[in-house]
Amino acid sequence: MLTIFACPKSFGDPHIATIQRNAITSWTALCPTPEIILIGSDNGVAEAAHDINARHISEVKTNEYGTPLVNDIFRIADEVASHPVLAYVNSDMILMSDFIDTVNQVISNWSTFLAVGSRWNINLTNLFAFHEPDWEKRLTALVASQGTFSYWGVDYFVFPKNFYKSVPPFAIGRIGFDGWLIRYARRVNAPLIDVTKTVKAVHQNHDHSHVVSQGDWTEGPETKVNERLSEMVGFLNYATYESTPQGFRRIRFRIMGYRARSWLHRWFLRVPLSLISSTYRVLFKSLIN
Repeated sequence: MLTIFACPKSFGDPHIATIQRNAITSWTALCPTPEIILIGSDNGVAEAAHDINARHISEVKTNEYGTPLVNDIFRIADEVASHPVLAYVNSDMILMSDFIDTVNQVISNWSTFLAVGSRWNINLTNLFAFHEPDWEKRLTALVASQGTFSYWGVDYFVFPKNFYKSVPPFAIGRIGFDGWLIRYARRVNAPLIDVTKTVKAVHQNHDHSHVVSQGDWTEGPETKVNERLSEMVGFLNYATYESTPQGFRRIRFRIMGYRARSWLHRWFLRVPLSLISSTYRVLFKSLIN
C-alpha cells in the first residue's frame, strides 16, 4: 500500500544517529508495515537499512557540498517503490498508527492528492523503546507534557507515484524545497489535504551543524540556491481540505486559500521565494528548527 522513503543524514554524530534510529524504527512499527527505502551513501545509512530490512539506494546526485538533491531523491522513489502511494518523510520524524489510518482514509477518497501536516517538537536523547506494546501511549504522554506545536514545520509529504514532475534540484533539508512541494499541488489543481488534526507527527529536536552556513543555518549558500530555484512558496494555509476526527472538511475560506482568490492572492502566489525569504527566515526559523 505505502512506501516511505527518506534520505538520512550521516549517523556519525551520536545524537543524530539516535534520533534517526528512533524515527526509522517507528516506521517499522506501523501496521501494516510500509515498504521503507533509505537513500544516500552517508555514514551509517546502509547499516541502518540493513538493521530494519529496508531497501537501500546508495547512488543519489548531490550538490558541490555533498548534499543530496530533492529531484533525484524523488526520481529514485518513483522508479523503485513497490507501492502506488509514496511518503517522503524527514529522518527525524516519529510516526504513529494515526499516520497509517489517515493515509488510508485519504486514499479511499482521492486518487491524486498531496497530504501534509504540522508537527510536534520534543527532545529525545536516548533510543525509544518501540518494542514495548504501549510505546504510542508513552510517546503521546511525553508530547503532551513536554512537546511544543509547530504549525510551520512540515516534514512529511504523502502523494501517489509519479505525482511530481520536473522537481528543481533543491538541496534536501534546506529552506525552500518544502514550500515548493506544497505549492506544486495547487499548481496542478490536486487536492491539498492538511492532516494535522488526525496525525500527531513527532519531530525530535536537533542542531544544524551539518549545514554549510555563514553563522546562521538559514542563510547559507545552499539556502540561497534553493531560493533561486523556487518560483514560489506554499504553506499549509493553502490547503483545500483538512482531515478531522469526523472526516474530511472542505476549506471554504482561508487566508490565501482556494476559495479566497483575489488580486492580492493571485499576486502573492507568484512572488518568488527570493523576495520574501528574509521575512520567511525571521518569522519562521525558530519554529522549524
